[in-house]
This record gives sequence, C-alpha cells and structure tokens, in this order.
Amino acid sequence: MRQSMTAFARAVDENGRWRVSVELKSVNHRFLEVQMKMMDALRHLEGGIRERLQATVQRGKVEVWIFVETLSDARTQRLDSAALAQWLQALAAADSGNALGQPAWGDVLALPGVLVRERDSEVELDDMVMHLFEQALGDFLAMREREGAAIVRVLVQRLDDIDGQLAHVHAHLPRLQEKTTAQLHEKLAALRTEIDPAVAGQTLAAILSKMDVQEELDRLRFHVEEARKTLRQDGAIGRRMDFLMQEFNREANTLGSKAGDNVLSQAAVDLKVLIEQMREQVQNLV
Repeated sequence: MRQSMTAFARAVDENGRWRVSVELKSVNHRFLEVQMKMMDALRHLEGGIRERLQATVQRGKVEVWIFVETLSDARTQRLDSAALAQWLQALAAADSGNALGQPAWGDVLALPGVLVRERDSEVELDDMVMHLFEQALGDFLAMREREGAAIVRVLVQRLDDIDGQLAHVHAHLPRLQEKTTAQLHEKLAALRTEIDPAVAGQTLAAILSKMDVQEELDRLRFHVEEARKTLRQDGAIGRRMDFLMQEFNREANTLGSKAGDNVLSQAAVDLKVLIEQMREQVQNLV
C-alpha cells in the first residue's frame, strides 16, 4: 500500500494506578529515523518499540512520546530495607563530628534505590504501555495509508493534466511549422535578391530542426506512463517518483528553450507548474 510519510496517532488509557498516553508522529525524511521520549523506568521497552517501527515503517522521521501519570502509587512501591540501611550508614558517617542533624525522612525516601516499584507493578505498566503503543501504531499506519492514497489521486490528476498539455502542444506543431515557413519566405522575398532554392530549403530545415520538440514530447509521454506504472505499485515508491520528477523537469526546460512561439512558451510554463505541484506531493511519499 502506498504510504505518506506524514501521520499522527494517539492512544490513551488509565487503570486506577496510571494514566498512560502514547503518541506517534512522523514527518518527511530521506530514511527512517526514530526518536523516543519516555520516562527512564520505561527505557527497557525502547528496543522492542524500535524493532516494531523498523518492521512496519520504511521512511520518515518518527517521534514516539510516552507519557505516564501516576494516579495511585500506594501499591506500586516498596521500601528496600538494605538500600535504606546503606544510605543511613553513609549519612551517619558523613555526619560524624559535623553535627548536621537528623535528615528529614522525605529526603531519605527520595534517595536512589530506597523506594522501588514492585515487579508485578512494573510488568503491568509495561503491558499497558505496549498495548497502547500497538493501538497507536495501527492508527498511525492507517493514517499513512489514507494520506498516501490521497496523494496518489492528486498525482494521477496532475498526470492527466500533463497529458492534456502534451496533446495541446502536439496539435499546435503543424501550425507552428506552417507559420515558421511562411515567415522565412517573407524574409527571403523582402531581400529582393535571387536565393538558391536549395539554400533556402537548407535554411528552413535548420530552423525547423532547432525548433523540433517532438523528442521532448515523446520523452514526456514516456515519463507520464512510467509515473502511472509506479503509482500502481505497492510499497515504497517515493524515491522512484522523485527521480521521475527530475526527468520531467529536464524535458520541460528543454521544451521551453526550443519554444518557437508564445503557445509553446506558455505550454512549457504550465508544464513546469504542474511538475512542481507533483514534486511537492512526491516529497511526502514513502
């Protein structure tokens, strides 16, 4: 399925102990880049989350935000007596002869390792976080697919518009050749001198050759068909489409440089506008 690199999803739940929110956001990027923001106590989940994203997301800068609000921690923490004893011993040694006084219990309990979460509570929170992550990931991927489908529809419409411009230019070429031939004959007649017909013919052929844009039209038609084929493919198509946009632009520029009248000049400008509109959309495709 064709995907956009831009998406957002959020999953929230609470169970009396915690309120957990998991958010996923992605923007354009050449490769897959994952950034995570979460509390240190959940860092052990980072590897599993990263693996899931690498398995399901091919390109884009993805940000994962995990917020945990503790609603009731009465049953989620216990006192580590050994750690408390070590801290009290260290504090007593530091206070020896200094008369610092008895430390406040609030400060003691805040020391690292004194209060620890129960293992069953850790597992419960981990399960809750991962469940919400999977829920958010599903919504996130679904949005990428919806956005990707919308981009493809826009690109197909622009390809139709380009086809219309190419048909318009092709239909105009015979009139342009007739006009150019007539203008050359008028200039030769104005010279009031005898011109070798062979020389006149060679001159006209050289002028028409420089103005010939049939090759550019053929190449642009080929690129249109290649783009249509690419848009019908599943998987990552962004890089292929980006390459085609460069080829489109190259041929449109050449067409503009060869334009023999205002009709072709305007057509070249219109083509470049359509190509730029496509390029902006292609930047969002995986």
